[in-house]
Amino acid sequence: MPTDGEGTSAEREDATAQEESAPIDSLDQDAQPPPSKKSKQSKQESKKSVWLITYASGSPDITVEMLHSNNVKCDEYYTISWRESKYTLIHLNHKNKIRRNALIKTLKIICDTHGVKESFITGYEGIASNSEDTDTSVQDHPGFKRMTEILNTNTDELKFWIESGDLLTYRRGLLWNFIHVEDPRKKTQKQLVMQVLEWTPIVQEVDNLRSQNENLKLTLATREEELSSLYQKLTEKNKKLMELKDRLRQAGLDPM
Repeated sequence: MPTDGEGTSAEREDATAQEESAPIDSLDQDAQPPPSKKSKQSKQESKKSVWLITYASGSPDITVEMLHSNNVKCDEYYTISWRESKYTLIHLNHKNKIRRNALIKTLKIICDTHGVKESFITGYEGIASNSEDTDTSVQDHPGFKRMTEILNTNTDELKFWIESGDLLTYRRGLLWNFIHVEDPRKKTQKQLVMQVLEWTPIVQEVDNLRSQNENLKLTLATREEELSSLYQKLTEKNKKLMELKDRLRQAGLDPM
């Protein structure tokens, strides 16, 4: 008969043998390799088709040739010089849209090669585009607004190139809807909408001024009634004063 110590030893050897013959996966079913850390992928900015570039007025113009030779295949190009800066507005079709980083690299090459100097207006980006994430728009940029002013006042100051037409005939152009047309019947729907949007704050201001004017008229009428009442009271007081003076004279007293 095996002793208790021998039985215990045999049981240990049998348990060890069973552990050695067990499959590796069953040794520790709860043990799992640590999850690999997923690399954080930064959200890449989408490609844009409209860009407004600001640079120093003393620089040479950024030309279509400069852009095309550096693989920025724009199909519309507009440039003006205003105050201390120049502004170049470009449009690229869907196939040739470009990301900001790519445009920055291209402009660096142009700056180094042709001596173009960077510039910007305080509060606005030197390279602006329409943003899907915010309410900002190229149309809000002072350079763009000045460009549309020149478009309607002195087009000689506006340098442009359009692949598929002319400034005053290309209806799909970036500046087409900003051309002032006197006859509303000749305006496109978008031009009419833009005119309504432009006039809306003016109409609202007129309505506010009209309301203020009515309030002032009411206030003035009230003040006139008050003045009329005071004048009437003053007249009555003067009349009574004259009567008192006459009575004093009749009594042989000299009124002061």
